[in-house]
Amino acid sequence: MHFTLRFETDNAAFGDSADERANEIARILRGIADKLYADSDLAGGDHEGVIRDLNGNTVGLWRCVSETN
Repeated sequence: MHFTLRFETDNAAFGDSADERANEIARILRGIADKLYADSDLAGGDHEGVIRDLNGNTVGLWRCVSETN
């Protein structure tokens, strides 16, 4: 299984300071972690999701892919 995560941090929701940017990144990562934790069948297939910032804008994607090779 492998996990990929990519999102952009160059819009208003990430603020102007390093602290604001870090807070929004942490909020996004906690949300993804909560989704993964709630999914009791990660080994059963591929999972993916859109990443949205605090303002609701799509900023990236995450994906968890089971490897069957």
